[in-house]
Amino acid sequence: MFPGMFWVKYLFRICHIGSLVVLCQAIINAKMTGEVATTHKFLYATAGILVVISGIVNTYILKPKEMG
Repeated sequence: MFPGMFWVKYLFRICHIGSLVVLCQAIINAKMTGEVATTHKFLYATAGILVVISGIVNTYILKPKEMG
């Protein structure tokens, strides 16, 4: 069907975008309420780490411009 690298590339893209959505929601929520919620701090920390890792993988390891 599709090659394995196709699925790996899009898995990391989904991880990157999903993590950014979580972090942006946290930032917008903190700005609107005026306080930083600490109840989901593990989720936000995990999302931040996942954004960095998936961004590095997408940019340097998978080389999206060469893969199409």
